[in-house]
Amino acid sequence: MGEVALLRQDFVRPRRAKRPTKRAKAEAAMADLFDDAAPAPAAQKPHRPAPEGVKSREAPLGCLAGASLASRFHSWRGASGRRYICSVFPVRDDAELGGLPDFESAIALAVSRDGRGRRRRLAVLDLCWRDGRFAGDWQAAGDALGAGASEWHIHLLAEDGDARSAAIADIAS
Repeated sequence: MGEVALLRQDFVRPRRAKRPTKRAKAEAAMADLFDDAAPAPAAQKPHRPAPEGVKSREAPLGCLAGASLASRFHSWRGASGRRYICSVFPVRDDAELGGLPDFESAIALAVSRDGRGRRRRLAVLDLCWRDGRFAGDWQAAGDALGAGASEWHIHLLAEDGDARSAAIADIAS
């Protein structure tokens, strides 16, 4: 019996890797939603460039697949490979400028959808509202609506005018 006890003490069970907790999974999903909210630390990998020959750089958010909010968010990749998370708003025929949301400073993408549900970017606008009035490019917004825009995709995370200009150039190219 003493010998068996000795064997039990000598036996060391290998530890299994810890599974991520629900909280860790939720935090990872939220980080995925807002991956461009702050500049990436130098230790992180740089943004992947968009694959060559890929026309469409748009995608639904994988972390929301099957969830009730999935249709309210979408992402677009710029030429740099950076991903821009957008809130989706429908174009309203009964509202001025198609119901373009009145965020003080943001980026708006005018988007159309074909019969198969695929999205196509029609225009990228610097969304500026001041004192309740649209101060952006009326002509570009009107042209996008005339070209068949059915959704406004709004990116709110560009911090200032320079960041908005850079993101607009990245998305539009």
